[in-house]
Amino acid sequence: MFIKHKSLILGLLSLCCLGHADAKEIKGTVSWSSSVDSSIHVLSMVTGEHLAYFKDHIDTLQRFIINYDKGNALVGKKGHLFLTNGLLLATFSGSGQVFEIDTVNNRIDRQDRTFYQGYNFDAYQFQRNDTIFSFGGYGFWLENNLLTYFSEVRREWNFMSNAPFSVNIPEGGNRIVPLCFYDRQHEVLYTTRNGVLFAYDFLTHTWSKQGNTNVAFNKGVELFKMHRMTDTTLLVMSNNWAWEIDFYRNTVIDRGLKNGLLYNQTGLMSSLNCMYSLNEYTLLIPKISDVLPIGYSFEYLTGQSQNRGQVTLFTSTRDRSLRIAFLGLALMVIVFLTTISWQRLYGKIAKMKATESYFSTVQTNLLRQLLSGPILADDLNSILNVQKKSWEVQRRQRSIFLKELNGLGLRIFEVEIVLREKSPTDKRQVVYVINPQIQDQLAQLLP
Repeated sequence: MFIKHKSLILGLLSLCCLGHADAKEIKGTVSWSSSVDSSIHVLSMVTGEHLAYFKDHIDTLQRFIINYDKGNALVGKKGHLFLTNGLLLATFSGSGQVFEIDTVNNRIDRQDRTFYQGYNFDAYQFQRNDTIFSFGGYGFWLENNLLTYFSEVRREWNFMSNAPFSVNIPEGGNRIVPLCFYDRQHEVLYTTRNGVLFAYDFLTHTWSKQGNTNVAFNKGVELFKMHRMTDTTLLVMSNNWAWEIDFYRNTVIDRGLKNGLLYNQTGLMSSLNCMYSLNEYTLLIPKISDVLPIGYSFEYLTGQSQNRGQVTLFTSTRDRSLRIAFLGLALMVIVFLTTISWQRLYGKIAKMKATESYFSTVQTNLLRQLLSGPILADDLNSILNVQKKSWEVQRRQRSIFLKELNGLGLRIFEVEIVLREKSPTDKRQVVYVINPQIQDQLAQLLP
């Protein structure tokens, strides 16, 4: 993904080096590689500290200006970098925070206004066209199945889809890390869950079950890391093995290195990623070294590296009868969509009046109050009867309730019903309001 950042990276390389730095760990970082001199740059989003790791030394570069209240929210975390609409953006799963890195003026500015956070630690984040997406992750003791995207206009993470498997509650706190990968060429998101491979097609906006994964991947792997190798392949590795996975072609190639250890992300290496893309064919792997004085070494993996064997990733569940059933279902969907289009054109009002029964008593009470004006979180707690519970339970119940209500709104009106806005009297507070696009329609529907 970093090939597209070449002009920005060159700009960073033009910064004047202020001197050599000792190898050390810095907090709340993003990092990238430079194909010009095979270095790795590490930028602290907490302090603005900027280091460049070379093969035999570490340089300190000009410090970035932090233009936001950083606190301790990012300490110990590693972010992801994306180039969208000419902006270099950094995202952090778990916090939901998005930052713009200005390499010309050496500034870091916050771009999001995310209020709810903590539900998507270790989420898989990727870029499609000029939009950043996030899938899955854990939080509130759950492993979620949400596909969301960041809206640069609303400066919020918005819901897009639910994967077709239930939310998982890890047993005994032991999480099974799923494989996740976005195939840029075919525009498909792949993910595993409970030994099954699922795919989301962005062109048709549909989920599908691909089949049961190979025994080596059906339960997740302890302490493995993932890195994009090409537009269509993912490199999955542990300390003892490495596999290049092509989800579309259903192949897994052994890319293990001869000297064994592939990564070690402790101490000074904790600020670095497991590997970096230098160009279309070469990956740079930083490795701990107890022999070299600098404490680490650089190793390289190319597309022409040794192939020690090949297996399939999954066993397909499709057969001829399923394909025939799919064609029949496709015809039914076409008929259904044609009917829906006719209803939208000629019977929209009648359709909306029939939706009154969709709203529960609690949802109706909330909508009535919102039609009278904005409400605060405490008001919503009272409606949900959770005002005497802990703050975390209150926030979770509000989030679940609003997610269900807005999901209903997307099905009925094709827009969310309840929006979050800053309070006009106190910018530190968030208020809930009715979406003005459907305010009149709701007023007609409620009894």
